[in-house]
Amino acid sequence: MSRSARLLDLIQALRCRRTATTASLGLWSRHTVEPAAMASGGAAELAFMADDVDAVRADWLARGLPVIQPPTDMDFGRCFTAADPDGHRLRVFKPG
Repeated sequence: MSRSARLLDLIQALRCRRTATTASLGLWSRHTVEPAAMASGGAAELAFMADDVDAVRADWLARGLPVIQPPTDMDFGRCFTAADPDGHRLRVFKPG
């Protein structure tokens, strides 16, 4: 499975649901995207809301995604941060 497909699989595992709107997310490898990506890894962060931050972290670790910040209670809620294959930050949080 390609790195981009693996990342998409991880994101779909969140099973984020919206009732009034639909969102789409396109993922490309920085090595094959056209036009060529100009930013380096870590230049972007995506945030995903989840009901159980710790369960998502365990799932992502089992799938091999590197976690760069363990679950932490912050002023906005509980969160952890992982990195996608290109080094961009993926924050999973539960407002609290």
